[in-house]
Amino acid sequence: MTADCDKTLDDFAVSKGGVYMRYSDDILLIIPAEDGVAEEAEKLAIAEIKKSGSKLIIKQEKTCIAEFQKSKSGLMFSHIKGLQGHNGFEYLGFQYDGKFVYVRDSTI
Repeated sequence: MTADCDKTLDDFAVSKGGVYMRYSDDILLIIPAEDGVAEEAEKLAIAEIKKSGSKLIIKQEKTCIAEFQKSKSGLMFSHIKGLQGHNGFEYLGFQYDGKFVYVRDSTI
């Protein structure tokens, strides 16, 4: 990925009150929920990655949209879209369900 791609995704996240992180080929956009913003973020990320080169492949099985909402007992996790992340948000070998951080089984 290019620095331009990182800048575009970071600018988008900041404009929405969120944060963008990337470690190697793992991307994370954390953005406060608004109608349609998750889909907008996903489309932008896909478009920017495609601009970075035809050899970069977006693995849909590793793509996830999730939502966290405050509750009396902490954060509640909801899986919105994607094949990954049904039991919690996954990034860099860890899983977070709104209450606990776990090391993913596949990481061990």
